Amino acid sequence: MQRYNAIDCLKGISCIAVILIHFNFSGNYGIVASTLSKFSVPFFFFVSGFFFNWDETKKKILHVLNLIINAEVFYVIFTILYNLLFFSQNRLFSVLEKRITFDHFLRFLIANHPLIYGHLWFMFSLLYIYILFYLIYTITPPPGILRNLKTIRPHM
Repeated sequence: MQRYNAIDCLKGISCIAVILIHFNFSGNYGIVASTLSKFSVPFFFFVSGFFFNWDETKKKILHVLNLIINAEVFYVIFTILYNLLFFSQNRLFSVLEKRITFDHFLRFLIANHPLIYGHLWFMFSLLYIYILFYLIYTITPPPGILRNLKTIRPHM
């Protein structure tokens, strides 16, 4: 895949802008920082679409899924260890009971509500988009077939 230095530079600026989104600056500086950083998340979706390749859809789905699983496993283990070291076991179990419910899982599937940690919402959204594109790509016929049908039956 070809590298685009301008896009790499904009990705770096976008990373900083994502961090700025999560800061709460006061006054006019806060308004300016918040406004200027709003481009960052849509930009990352744009970059993902720009480099999207139909032939590598399965590979991208598996790659994003692998990243999500590894991150979730790491954070679950970290949370368990952290809670066991610094809090009581009762607190750990109450946190897990609140997170591991059918209602919570349903909200995750329908509205991308985070199961464990909310900061991975972008990865899940990207995964959903890749899966949707894969389904569209596999269900719809290639453009050549539609073109051939129109020449056979011009009244379509």
